[in-house]
This record gives sequence, C-alpha cells and structure tokens, in this order.
Amino acid sequence: MSNDLALASESDVSKELEQAKLEMTTAGALTAMVQAKEIEAAIIVAKKLPRDIDHAEMQLEKLSSREKFAEVAEYCYPRGGQDVRGPTIKLMEAIAQQWGNIRFGATVLNRDSKAGESSMYAFAWDLESNTKMERHFTVPHSRDTRNGKVPLKDSRDIHEMEQNIGSRNLRACLERVIPRYLTDTVVEQCRKTLQSQGVSLPEKIKRCQSALTEKFGLNVEQIEKIAGAKTPDWTNSTIARMRGVINALNQGDTTITLLLADGVEIISTKQAKDLALLIGADTDKQAKLKDFGYDVDGINKIAKADYDKIKEAVQ
Repeated sequence: MSNDLALASESDVSKELEQAKLEMTTAGALTAMVQAKEIEAAIIVAKKLPRDIDHAEMQLEKLSSREKFAEVAEYCYPRGGQDVRGPTIKLMEAIAQQWGNIRFGATVLNRDSKAGESSMYAFAWDLESNTKMERHFTVPHSRDTRNGKVPLKDSRDIHEMEQNIGSRNLRACLERVIPRYLTDTVVEQCRKTLQSQGVSLPEKIKRCQSALTEKFGLNVEQIEKIAGAKTPDWTNSTIARMRGVINALNQGDTTITLLLADGVEIISTKQAKDLALLIGADTDKQAKLKDFGYDVDGINKIAKADYDKIKEAVQ
C-alpha cells in the first residue's frame, strides 16, 4: 500500500512539473506574441508619424546650451599614446529620445555565477527606417587590475560591471543608428557651451580637481599626472580633457589604475599584422575595433592589455 502511495505521489509531482513547464512555455509564447504586436504597432505609428527633424535639432540645441548637460556629453581617456574621445551614453540616449521613433536598451539575459559571467543583449532600432543594430556579449565577473584579474563576489559590484559594459555596447548600437552628423553637431555645441560659461579658469580648475578628489580619491599630484601638466599650466583645453576623463571613469571606459600607469605596453608588429588581417575591410569588425578606442590606421598603437579582448571580438 505504501509503495502505491509513493508511486502515486511521484506521478502527481511529475504531472505538476509537466504542467508548470507547459504554463511557462505558454506564458513565454504569449509574452513574445505581445511584444511582436507592440513592435508591429510601433512601426506602423512611426511610418504614420515620422520624426520632425527640425524640431529634434532645435530641442537638442537647447539641451546643448545647458552647462550640466554639456559637462557629461563627451568622454576622453589616453590609450596607446593618444586621446580617445567620443559621445557618452548619456548624450546618445538624449539624442535618441529627441530624435524619436527609436527603441533601445540593454538587458541581462543570464547571470551564471559558476561560470563567472553574465550574458547580455543590447540593441537600437530605428522604427522608421527599420534599421536595427544589436549585440550579444558576455560580461566577466572580474575586474582588471595591475596585479591581474580580481573576481567580483558582491552582487552590487557585478551589477555595476554589467551596467558599465552594457552601456558601452548600447552606446555603440546607438552610434550606428543615429546619423553621425547629428551626434557631431551636438558634441560641438556642448563644447561651445563649456567654453563660453562665465566661470574663471582658476575656478574651473578647482571644480575639476575637487570632483576627481571627492569621487575617486585622487590627490593633486595624481591628477596632474593624468592631465600631463602642472596645475598652473592648465588651460581650457586641459579642463575639457579632464571633464572627459571624469566621464570615462564614470562610464567604466577606463580605470584609475590604467590612468596612473607609468606607461602602456604596445602590441608587437606581428600582433598588429594579425589583427589587421582579421579585420580587413569588414565594417562591422572596424566598428568593434572603434568600440575599444582604436581605428584601423592606429592598429599598431593598441595596448597589449587590450589585445586578447579585441581579437576575441573581431574573430
């Protein structure tokens, strides 16, 4: 009798599990169906109500005239003996919102603690032209330091790493969907706003150094090393560059360790040739190379620390 009860119990559990799986599959299918319908409706609306380009440009010009907005518009950090610059994710999101009829986002698909990595997805979709850029990528649960990789155990640290790398991939997708002229125009307008602000140079220097000290714990000597100039020799160009450094640190494009490194070891001639052959004239691979702050012409200046990551990305 007890064996019959045990068999019945096991059978009931099995049925419940099968039912649960069926419900999950059904729920997933329904969710996918709803999302497909939403996207289809959004594309129809985008076709019927196309973006007003003049209005979007006017709104972006207004935003660019605001000091706080302009301050976070551009990132900058040294790499391979030259400065890498570009629009921040905050700027690209603001442009996308004003440009209109664009869907974009980045999400974690799976966080695998055993493997020590997260699978993520980022996309940008222009509903008017039906142009979509997307990326699937993995985020390691570790941080690079001068002493090697340090595993991340705290969930908040892992989440921050996912946010940083997710934002960089989302930024790359948005840059390929939004017209280049528009991004360049907004960046230039932001630069003019910062140059025209009615604040004395000594005050700008003080604010910049205070931000680096309070948020990142840097002293004046370290700040001057990153700037490449003593405080009395700072100019408005130095201020603009250091604002970019702050934005790059906030986004995770670079680290204090890398900025304070005495020198950056460059890849060998053979490694540069290998990468050049891998990338060739493939525009997608060239775009991935640019995500790391390099272009094809400067391939021989790639930092050795970036080589493996770039090679993996373009293979």
